[in-house]
Amino acid sequence: MRLKKKLVNFMFIGVCFIIFGAITSCSPSSIEPAVHQTDTIQQTEAYPAPFEQSIQDDIEQYEGLLNQKDLSVEDRLRVESLLAEAQEVATMIAAPPPSKEQIEVDIAEHESLIAEEKIEPTSTPELGILESGIFFEVHVPRRVKIENIWQGYVDGNLTRIYAGQLLPDYRVSTSIEREETQFGALYVMTFLPDGQVETNLYNTEEETGALRIQVATEEFLILDSTGTKELSGQVYYYGLNANRLADSLDEANTLPTTAPNPESYP
Repeated sequence: MRLKKKLVNFMFIGVCFIIFGAITSCSPSSIEPAVHQTDTIQQTEAYPAPFEQSIQDDIEQYEGLLNQKDLSVEDRLRVESLLAEAQEVATMIAAPPPSKEQIEVDIAEHESLIAEEKIEPTSTPELGILESGIFFEVHVPRRVKIENIWQGYVDGNLTRIYAGQLLPDYRVSTSIEREETQFGALYVMTFLPDGQVETNLYNTEEETGALRIQVATEEFLILDSTGTKELSGQVYYYGLNANRLADSLDEANTLPTTAPNPESYP
């Protein structure tokens, strides 16, 4: 929100400069050779480089912070939100100069923001099954081609689960190109109170296609696989408390005898 207000203030100053330049250019006493008029137009239509560089610096700073494993849950969510806003501002900066009508709208919005400015409440994490949003774009798991995401609390810890298709591990050094499979996969992130992030990767035993979360309860997730030419789609269950992916609800709620496959973040 602070980045958007910063951009609005910047655009308002730029708009005033454009209007002032337009008025003075119409005055007989201010008419100059064509080359000077061209320079003025180029200067007013382009956004100043320092502001654009500042936004890019902010984006790099937020991305660097997200790579730190000692961030608390609240700090990580806040930085993800700031990164999304910075990327939105960068997109707005790259847009063409506004029209006269848009300038009038921006001035009205600027005045409205000044009149109604208030302290925004702390953002809360988005919960439930997610089909779009920042989590599909920032620090996505490298081993899962995402279909959808579930986010909620398990044993009091914020948990984010990416569902989709298992991708090859390209970090493994080999002379043979690793082929893409049709195994379904879950990538589970658990945000612990001390700021650490626990991650685990689960995959189906058979290549029945990518997984998609269909139903979420307090105890388990119900997932469908897309199916392949060889095997039809299948229903799977993930026990939130048992941390287990299985093709039956009873098995999913039973504690596994082997530890899950840990994965680095992201």
